[in-house]
Amino acid sequence: MGARDGDRGLPTAVARFAPSLQDRRRVQWALGLSLILVLILAPFATLPLRRMDVLQPAFEGWSIFAEAMMATLLFSQFSVVKSPGLLVLGCGCILTALTALGMMLSTPLSGSAFSSGAADAGWFFLMWMASFPLTALIYSSLRGAQGLVRVNSGGPADLKTWHAVAGVGGVLALFLALLLGGVALVAIAPPLYANGQATVAGKLAFSAVFGVALLALVRCMRRRPRTLLDGWVIISLGAWLFSAVISGVMSRTDFDLAWYVGRAYGAICSALLVVILAVEYANQQRRAFEMHSALMASNEALRHLSRHDALTGLPNRRYFDTHLEQQYAVMRRYRRTLAVVIFDVDGFKGYNDTFGHQAGDICLARIGRALQSCCRRATDLAARYGGEEFAFVLPETDLAAAMRVAEMAREAVEALAIPQGPGAPRSCVTVSAGVAVYDGRDLTSIEGVVAAADEALFHAKSRGRNRVASQSLNPARTRSALPVPPKLRAV
Repeated sequence: MGARDGDRGLPTAVARFAPSLQDRRRVQWALGLSLILVLILAPFATLPLRRMDVLQPAFEGWSIFAEAMMATLLFSQFSVVKSPGLLVLGCGCILTALTALGMMLSTPLSGSAFSSGAADAGWFFLMWMASFPLTALIYSSLRGAQGLVRVNSGGPADLKTWHAVAGVGGVLALFLALLLGGVALVAIAPPLYANGQATVAGKLAFSAVFGVALLALVRCMRRRPRTLLDGWVIISLGAWLFSAVISGVMSRTDFDLAWYVGRAYGAICSALLVVILAVEYANQQRRAFEMHSALMASNEALRHLSRHDALTGLPNRRYFDTHLEQQYAVMRRYRRTLAVVIFDVDGFKGYNDTFGHQAGDICLARIGRALQSCCRRATDLAARYGGEEFAFVLPETDLAAAMRVAEMAREAVEALAIPQGPGAPRSCVTVSAGVAVYDGRDLTSIEGVVAAADEALFHAKSRGRNRVASQSLNPARTRSALPVPPKLRAV
C-alpha cells in the first residue's frame, strides 16, 4: 500500500492519506487472486493428505508472532498520527495474538496446558476467529478520514499516550474475561466440534463470525473518503474471509487439501501484511528524514540569505554587526587589538547617473570581490556596510597592519580600472577608507570604534578622496573620562 511521494510532500502514514490509483489496484488484485485461488481449489478441496500434527501449533505460533509485529508497527504509527483507527486495530492485533496463544495452549496437540482438551480448543478457536472481524467492525464504525485522522497538534480531539495504555489494559481485561467466561461456558454449552467436524452450534457460531467479517468488509469498502489504512483493513478482511471459506467451508476434515491450503494461505497473508506495514513504516521514516534534510538545507539557505548581500555575495550589515560584537568581546577579554576599516566608493552617485543602476550594481560587485581578496586570514571579514560602503573587521591587527591592509584594498580597487566616465575628477573608480583600532585595554564601546572609523573616512574624503586615513578613538565615544586627544593620519 505504497504512497506517491510527489503527491503528498509529507511523511506518509497509513491513516492519513487517501490511496492512490496504484494502491486501489493492489487491493483489487489481492482480492481477485484470492478468489481465483478459491475457484481453482474447489474441485480438489476434500482430497485427503498426509497428517502433520506439528503444523497446527506452528501456524498458531506464527499467528502470535505476526499479530505482535503488526501491533508494534500500528502503535508506532499511532505515536506519530494520533488516530483512533490505529489504536483500535493495534489493540485488536493484541487481542488476536492473546486468543491465538490460548488456542495453542488448549489444543490437544500441544498437550492441553490448562484445559480439558478439544472442547476448550474449539471455544478458543472461535474467539481467535472472531477477534479480528469484531475489531474491523469497530474500526469501520469510526467516522471517515476527516474525523479519523488527527495529527498530533495538541487539540482536544487528539488522542494521547495514555489512551494507548488504557486500550492495551482494556484488551488484557477483555481477554481475561473471555478466558474465565469460556472456561465456565464450556461446562454448560454444547461443543463446537465433535469427531473433527463442526456441530450445529459450531456452524451457527462460525456463521455469525463470518457475517460480522462480511459486514465489516462492506462497511470499510463504503467508507468515504478512503485512506491507506482502509485499504490495508480491506485486504486483511478479504484474506480472513477467503481463509475461512477454504479451511472452514470447503474443508470436510482435518488435514485434507483445503485444510492445509487455508492455513498456508492465512500464514502467507499475515506475513505479507507484516511486510507491507514494515515497508510503509520504513518509507515514512525515509520520507521524514528526506524532509528533515530538505528543511535543514532550506534553513541554511535562508540563513545565508539573511546574512549575506545578494548583490556582492559579501556578508551584510547584520552579519557585520554580529561578527564585530563577537570579535570585540574576545579582543577585550584577552586585551588584544581589533581594527575596523570602512570604505566608501568615491563619486558613486555620478557613476550611477552616467552609466545607470545596472552598471552601478556590476561595479559594486567587482569592488566587493576585490576587497574580499584582501582579507587573507580566516578571522578577517569583508562586508557590505550599506549602499556603496564596505567594511573590514580585522582581529588582532594593530594600526600599522590595518593601514597596510586598507591601502592594499584601495590599490586593488584602483587596479580594476573601472572607467569613471567623461567629466569625472578621476579616470577610474576609486575608494576612500577610514581606519580605527581598538587596543583591547580602554573602555571604548563597539559604537565608538565604528564611529572613529567613520570619522577617519570623512577626513580621507575631505582631503581629496582615493586615500586611507586613521582616527584614534574619541574620548567622547568611550566610557572612560580620561581625555584622549584625537590623532589623524593620512596615506
